[in-house]
Parts: sequence; structure tokens; C-alpha cells
Amino acid sequence: MGTRLDETQKLFGRAFAQFDSLIDNTEFGEAVDELAAGNERLTPRQQADIYREQFWLRHRDVLYDDYPALSYVLGEEAFEDLCRGYLVAHPPSSYTLRDLGHAMPQYASRHDKYASDAIKAAAIDVARFEHSFVDVFDGEHREPLAADLASALAPEDWAKATIVLHPLLKLMEFQHAVYAARNAACDHGDIRHGSELPEDRLPKAARTQMAIWRGDELKIIYRTMDHGAFELARALQAGTRLVEACDEAADQLSAQDREQFAAKLGGWFRLWGNRGWIVDVSIDGRSITE
Repeated sequence: MGTRLDETQKLFGRAFAQFDSLIDNTEFGEAVDELAAGNERLTPRQQADIYREQFWLRHRDVLYDDYPALSYVLGEEAFEDLCRGYLVAHPPSSYTLRDLGHAMPQYASRHDKYASDAIKAAAIDVARFEHSFVDVFDGEHREPLAADLASALAPEDWAKATIVLHPLLKLMEFQHAVYAARNAACDHGDIRHGSELPEDRLPKAARTQMAIWRGDELKIIYRTMDHGAFELARALQAGTRLVEACDEAADQLSAQDREQFAAKLGGWFRLWGNRGWIVDVSIDGRSITE
């Protein structure tokens, strides 16, 4: 009995994952006729096909919810086509819908039905941006470093210090102003429900360095960053000591920006502390919180 039930569940699982209707399906049709009950209004295939449609609609809606800016940039028809191809290539494999879009950035780069190369480039960037929200949203919380602990360090300690940034902080670089697409998508609402959208929805092409993190009440926050601040934070995130990280970041800047770099450091660290980015300082590998 158990084996028969397992086989039936697997068959319907495969059948419901078909994008096309089961009514004229030659692969699953006869088995569905045998196993589904049907009723006075619906044949067994019609009855099973309702569940197949709901399977696709449910998973498509999850992708809409996770990638609102991507759907905004592409428009409803093109995004539907993207979702269809994605779900065929990457059918649900996890018990949680959290993981449904796990391969969306990679698939967006392989998808070959964009209206233009410009739309494809923007879509790939936006998919990467929105995909980063998943881990930030439900990752493990860490308390920020207490300000009095850092202020108690002796000047000579800072020469040996490594600043530890929050592990959920995402530092990402894009070729488009992806945040503008996300903001516009939130302003205009769900494209499935008749929202009027401007004709040109593509974010402008521009090198954009961003921080993405989780604020209070599980709110995802994203902000553009000064080039020097971004390079410094990236070096610190790689585990580089503060002094060396400052040198590495300064080397990435123009001569004009390098002259202003030192003057901006204090403001950056105060801002990062207020945002909860700094969770520890270690001196020669030993945490100051120990």
C-alpha cells in the first residue's frame, strides 16, 4: 500500500509540474484518468488540471513577490515568460518557498528572450540586487559593538586592530542604478493589477556601489556608498587590518578623492556604528568583547 501511495504521489507531483494542460497530455493523461476521481462537472483530467494551474500560479506569485523590481523592469508579459522558463529549469526542490528563487540571478543571465541587450543587462543587475535580500532578511542577528568598548581602546591598539563588520551586510557593485527600479516598483505597485507604468522602466546605466542590510523590525535597507567608503568596507569585510584596509582603499581612488579620504574616515565609522554594521574589533586576533 505504501509503495502504491508513493508512486501515486510522485506521478501527480510530476504531472502538476507540467506547464502545459493535462487535458490532452499523452504522458500523464491515462494515469490521471485512472487515479483522479472526477465528478459530474469535471473529468479526472480537468480536475487534476486545476491543481496543475494552481501549482504554477502559486510559484509564479512567489517570484513576483521576491522580484518586484525585476517584474517592473521587464513588464508583465516578459516577466511571465521569465518565470515560466525559470520554473521549468529550476522546479521547486525545497520544502520552503524562501528558496524558490535561489537560482534567479544565474537564470536571468542565461535567459534568451529579452527584447534587447540593454534590457538583459539591467535585468541581470536587478535580479542580483533583489536576490541579496533573502539572506539579509532571515539571517542570524548580531548585536552591534557597544560604543564605549571601541572608545576605550588605546591609540596604539588601532594600529593592530581589525574591524569586524556584520556578517549580513552585503556590499555589492552594479552597472545600473538598481535601487531606482526597486523604488519605482514599490511606488507603482503590482504590475499584475493594472498599475500604470512609465514607458521607460530601465534603470540608468551607472556604476553603483551599494550596502544592503537589515534594520529594525526586519526591514531591508539599501543605500548607495561613496567610492572610498565602499572600498574600505570591502577590505574590512575581507578581514584586512584597519591600517592596511585604509591603504588598500585609498589606492583605488583618484588623486583628488585620495586627498579627502582621511578627512572622511571618522564620519564613515560613526555612520556605520549608528547603522549597526560594526559588531566587533579584534586586536591581534583577540576580540575586545572577551
